[in-house]
Amino acid sequence: MARIAFFIFFLQIFSPAVLEAQSFKFTVKGKIGDLSAPAKAYILYEEAAGMETDSVVLDHGAFAFNGIAKGPNLVAYLKISRSGGISEDVEYLRFFMDAESISIVSDDSLDNAEVTGGSLNRDASILKAALAVDEPGTAYTNFIKSHPDSYISFEALDILGGEDPDPALVEPLFNILSGSIRSSKEGVEYAQKIARLKVVSIGRVAPDFAMPDTTGRSIALHDFRGKFVLLDFWASWCPPCRAESPYLVGAYETYRKKNFTILSVSLDQLSGKKEWIKAIREDGLSWTHVSDLQQENRAAMLYSVQAIPRNFLIGPDGKILAKDLRGKALSEMLEKVLGQ
Repeated sequence: MARIAFFIFFLQIFSPAVLEAQSFKFTVKGKIGDLSAPAKAYILYEEAAGMETDSVVLDHGAFAFNGIAKGPNLVAYLKISRSGGISEDVEYLRFFMDAESISIVSDDSLDNAEVTGGSLNRDASILKAALAVDEPGTAYTNFIKSHPDSYISFEALDILGGEDPDPALVEPLFNILSGSIRSSKEGVEYAQKIARLKVVSIGRVAPDFAMPDTTGRSIALHDFRGKFVLLDFWASWCPPCRAESPYLVGAYETYRKKNFTILSVSLDQLSGKKEWIKAIREDGLSWTHVSDLQQENRAAMLYSVQAIPRNFLIGPDGKILAKDLRGKALSEMLEKVLGQ
């Protein structure tokens, strides 16, 4: 579920307030290999009304763009198409227009391009070089610690944490970042995300909730206090969830007489109620199942569930013991806490 990618090639607009710009001149030029017509270079950057696009035919790899950008941020993309089409046979490079003159040069492809001009592109190059020699976790962590004032550190933190960051890992690094980054819109949102995740971190008391089961009877998490409970988030339409069913069934049958049970929360919606019940029957899931059958499941929101399958092992005292016990990992954990 975590994202694994070099940040320099992200194909998304992700630009906090610290990168905002009202109006600026720019020159972006360079040379990519020895490509010529029909090959084209495209530049894309955000304007107030949306994405602005310009293009030029490559001349032995050379290109140049000049203009005045009036957009809300400094993020831009260079796109090279060997066939000339904007969506055909393309390479992408994400860079920053934080200087009036930006140079992008490579002997062969954008993957190996060197971007110069502007402090953000400089910092991005430093991190890219570190990623080439160090493990990603080490490279991201060291960069954040040595560049707390750089927006690139914020991106590095976001990648390091992934979609479901461990607060114990990311919060100390987030607190290292400069005040301007932490107080930006995205910085505030990230701090809120950390706070939500801390609520369901290992060692914390699992948040209580109540939902209807398949018959409409209200079931609460606290009804299972005194037992080991696997709180399992899934859906009938989720193939990876259904692939976990045999492991869940095996664990349940092995340990259900040893003070263990499962409470499954389905993210199916009202229109899929029949499929939900059908999946329970087909997969032989003979424990308690609940769902509010809403588009945004309340329990999933409470537990900051961003992707499924997701689960939390909760002890008899109501505290979270472990997370994301997939495949054989569930039975291995139960063997540790309950014995064979």
